[in-house]
Amino acid sequence: MNKIIASLLIFTLVWTVIFSSMDRHVAASVEDAPRFEAVDITDTIATLEWDPIDGAVSYSLHIFGTELFGFTTDKFRHEVTGLTPNMVQEMTLYYRDAAGETFEVKHEFTTAPLVLAAPANVRALNVTTNSAEIHWDPNPFATRYELEVNGEFAGGVDQSSYTLSDLTENTTYEVKVYASNGLQYSAAAEIEFTTKETSWPDAAEVNLRAMDVTATTAKLVWNEIPSATEYRLVDGEDFEARVTAVSYELKDLSPNTEYVFALIASNPIASSSEYTVRFTTAPAPPTGLKATTGDGQVSLAWAAAQGEGYTYHVKRSTTSGGSYTTIAANVTEASYRDTTAVNGTTYYYVVTTVKQGLESAPSNEGSAQPTAIVVVPISPVTGVIIPTSPITGSILTEGNISGSSDGNNHTVILKVSSTIEKTEDGRTVSTTTVDPADLQKAIESLKATSGKPTIIIEVPGNGETTNVLLGAGMIAELQAQVPSALVSARVDNVTYDLPVKALDLPAMAEKLGAEVEEMNVNVTIDKVSRSSLTTIERAANQSGLRPISEAVDFHVTAEAYGNTTSVDDFGDVYVSRTITISEKTNSATGVLYNPTSGTFSFVPTTFQTGEDGTTIATLKRTGNSIYTVVQFTKTFEDLNGHWAKADVELLASKLVVKGRSDDRFEPEQELTRAEFATLLVRAMGISEDDTSRFSDVQSTDWFAGAVNAAAKAGFIDGLEEATFGPRVNITREQMAVMIIRAMRFAGQQPTANIEDLSVFTDSSFISDWASDAVARSVSAGLIYGKTTTTFSPKENASRAEATVMLKRMLQALQFIN
Repeated sequence: MNKIIASLLIFTLVWTVIFSSMDRHVAASVEDAPRFEAVDITDTIATLEWDPIDGAVSYSLHIFGTELFGFTTDKFRHEVTGLTPNMVQEMTLYYRDAAGETFEVKHEFTTAPLVLAAPANVRALNVTTNSAEIHWDPNPFATRYELEVNGEFAGGVDQSSYTLSDLTENTTYEVKVYASNGLQYSAAAEIEFTTKETSWPDAAEVNLRAMDVTATTAKLVWNEIPSATEYRLVDGEDFEARVTAVSYELKDLSPNTEYVFALIASNPIASSSEYTVRFTTAPAPPTGLKATTGDGQVSLAWAAAQGEGYTYHVKRSTTSGGSYTTIAANVTEASYRDTTAVNGTTYYYVVTTVKQGLESAPSNEGSAQPTAIVVVPISPVTGVIIPTSPITGSILTEGNISGSSDGNNHTVILKVSSTIEKTEDGRTVSTTTVDPADLQKAIESLKATSGKPTIIIEVPGNGETTNVLLGAGMIAELQAQVPSALVSARVDNVTYDLPVKALDLPAMAEKLGAEVEEMNVNVTIDKVSRSSLTTIERAANQSGLRPISEAVDFHVTAEAYGNTTSVDDFGDVYVSRTITISEKTNSATGVLYNPTSGTFSFVPTTFQTGEDGTTIATLKRTGNSIYTVVQFTKTFEDLNGHWAKADVELLASKLVVKGRSDDRFEPEQELTRAEFATLLVRAMGISEDDTSRFSDVQSTDWFAGAVNAAAKAGFIDGLEEATFGPRVNITREQMAVMIIRAMRFAGQQPTANIEDLSVFTDSSFISDWASDAVARSVSAGLIYGKTTTTFSPKENASRAEATVMLKRMLQALQFIN
């Protein structure tokens, strides 16, 4: 082993001597210290130069021991890149002679401090109408880049691109990009670009059009615009709709009206010009078609279209809903007499409205079977019929007067003429003055009969405003001779039934400083203007109501010597007015519209179906105002399974009761005396009152107006010392008393049977002052016992109990169906 180690040591020594003799820095055949230096030094680049060396045949350059190029002949200059700025660089030049010996010479130099270069190759890519991508080549010495757009800082990133957004279309932008290393910024690299402009198609490409046009609806349709994200429809007034679809359903349009709508396409940065469409709606179908039987003829009448230029096509069939044949075209009046009818045959009629070549849908269907009329002799004394026995059906009489009687009702019809004039705002006003002689004959006729006496004044035409003038002296005579008489003004599809006892003629004359005989009483039926109707419809829609009839303003005035006084309060007399509705309805109610507050309130209303299939709404109230009929349905989440659910939802849908919140009624919660008084006043359709009668009811209390009105009408009394106790919960017996008083106010009072209370074991606990009212309420089925044997008079009433009792009262009064 020792011999082997010794041999290795000798071998190593020999090779060391050999390599030592090959030193590259010493060679006698090559000159020493050649020129080797760096020139053109920058922060990252330097050029190395050396003079040719005698005896050297090739050269190789190294930096920090790393070869930059291998041995090469005839090369005396080399550019070195990628140097680190401001750093000492160690360079070594190796050269060989012809014998293959290698020599070296070293050189050190320091690079210049860093000068950060501006980003190179800056460019704008993917330019749109509102965005652009800015790209540049990465700078190895930069750690971040920042951008300016039109002189404003836009943002900074650490990558070599940046997206500009929210730009304006067709706009030139100047962008500067700076490189940064945390210590310094480079010079700016600048670029300029222009965003694209949105291209909108022309009107022909969009093809905005109206389709499926009816009297009240139309569908606007257009072709899709690729650059649009939204469409806006306007009519130049107060209509505006925004959609993303390419169609829109227009509703609540006016019949036979020209409309112009504009479509504006848009995206987040631009909008198109207007694309317009013009169309005219079809006329509205006639309403209220009535067919009256005659001898070998049928008389037709319907509500005339509002405005000028309308005609009508009358069509007939012998099958209901069958194929109709036009029997008269372009009829100019809102009536027609079919004289080709055969007695004993039932005919079915419809009428369409025509204007400027546009024809409406058919009206409701009217039917009649012509029959012979029996003519009754006329009394030579009065000129009117004096029935000697009950007569049913139409009776021909003298001149403008006709009458009918069935033993229970006696009606005299006055046919009158009207003068028509136009106001400055274009409204049609029809004025009818009832001939005193005709009215006198009607009085004589009514005096000679029993039953309910009614004078019907049939006003021809369809004026937007209808005035019926009656001499106050004749009304006074009617009050004296037939005090229960009713004067009914009928025009188009609206009636107004005025009980003559409701007019306090002496008080009216005193206000005017005149005698009763010097006054005229004017009954006005005023269909509200289109602009007012639009306001009413908008207010209704905001409340979730859908109007289904026209709005009519009824008022009565007295006139004398150029002075006028209005009659707005008929005390405890309910005045009826009817409005005919063309559609059938199951959830409608009559309402009063308050133009000052823009609110709606319940009006006692019943509905009947007429012979022509229309719905007749009869609204009853003790005052005058603007009335209409609306549809509304209200439910509450907490009524599911509750015994009073149907009654509560019925009165809530009629605007009589309200929930504690929008979705909760709280049926088992107790209610106060003020709350029930408010519900009762609302159910009776009477107006609130400002005059306080109780010391504990302040004008600022929310219930003050209703409590004052209830006291004025006699529904309520105070508790003691002129107090009402509005915040005290109401008991069942107190509620019964208030209900019976309200019915008495309306002219009805259930009979009392005290024995009906004997079934209750706690009847002795009913207060003396309440026993009569409780008995009447129980006998009439307005209120039941808490159980079959207990009434619980002192128990507080719940909201459900109060609502059910109100509903039963309204039905008993025939204030609702």
